[in-house]
This record gives sequence, C-alpha cells and structure tokens, in this order.
Amino acid sequence: MKSNLIDIPGMTQRLQEIHDTTNALIDEAIARGGQSMGQVPRPIDAIASILGSHVHRAPETLLHGNKGLCTETAIVVPDTDGRHWVQRFTVAHELGHQWLGPTAEEWECNAFAGSILIPSEDVHRELDRRHLNQAATLSRWAYYETCTGVITHLVRRYGVGYNAMIRALADYGWVVNVAPWTSACHGDRLYEEYEHYYRQGRPR
Repeated sequence: MKSNLIDIPGMTQRLQEIHDTTNALIDEAIARGGQSMGQVPRPIDAIASILGSHVHRAPETLLHGNKGLCTETAIVVPDTDGRHWVQRFTVAHELGHQWLGPTAEEWECNAFAGSILIPSEDVHRELDRRHLNQAATLSRWAYYETCTGVITHLVRRYGVGYNAMIRALADYGWVVNVAPWTSACHGDRLYEEYEHYYRQGRPR
C-alpha cells in the first residue's frame, strides 16, 4: 500500500485558497470575539455564531438521513451522535457550504472543515516540540503513534477524528510521497493506509 503523488488539475491551488479563506475567517472571529476564538480546540459553534450562523441540534429523523443541513444563517446537526468530533466536523463542514458558496463540492467543504479545526501553525509547533520536525511516511507516523501516542495527542488537542488528522498532516506537508494539499484526491485512502501500518505495528 503506497500513496502516490496524485493531483487533479487545479485542486492543489483550490485547497490552498480554502486554507487562506479559513485563516481569514478565524482572524475575523478573533477580531470580533476575542482571542479565545483562535484557541484549540477551536470553539466551532461560537465561531459559526460570530460569523452569522447559529448552530442547532435536532433529532436525527428531522434531517432525513443527512449528516447536517444549513441555510444562510443556520446550521443543523443531529443531536444523537455522541461522538463530539463528528458533530464538530459536521458544523465546520456546513460552515464551509455557507462560505464557499452553493457550488462548493463535498471535498471542498471537508477541506474547509479540516483547515478551520486544525491550524497548521499549531500542528508545526506541537510536532517540533516533540522533535518530530521532518516529514515521514505513513508507516513511520503509525510507528510514532505506537511509541509516543502523538497522533492521539493531536486528535484530542484539536477535537477531531483520526481520519481528519491524517489528512491534515498530509496537506500540511508532513507525509512523504503525498504532495501538500492533495489529500482530497486520495479520499479515505490515506487513513486506511495509516491504519493498516498501525495494526501491523512496524514502520517501513
């Protein structure tokens, strides 16, 4: 199982644009709501509210099978999913639909969610603090997790799931053989590959 340097024309540039958009929105949220808006884990409900969109939780049956819904001024997520990281990512994803426009594709909103919840500068500081300041293969990251629990630490720090965290590491240039800002080209493949190596328990 090997990740390749895959890119779809224009996707890398688009993902960088989305990252720049989320940075600008966080700056706006901090200017209007204070420094706590920029802290991690990002208070995504409060950020959405400051940006003009109130978050509501409703019975899953009212969403008719959707993970989340949004209008111009509201975001609705199910109240039945106890996995807080799923709700956080869903709120951020729906916020992406609002700010990226009605033509935004699902992968763009997923990228928006990952970028706003997992600040790249903070990831860099956390890895540097652990002397993990070089890009590594997915198998090596699995080995680091086994030895140090670094991925679990990051997941808890940002309040996200493992899939989102592995994608973020790839997009921010921390995964060898995966071009930055191309995780959306791989779908869930990156996480599946990481999980495969983690279960094997040895680096390659």
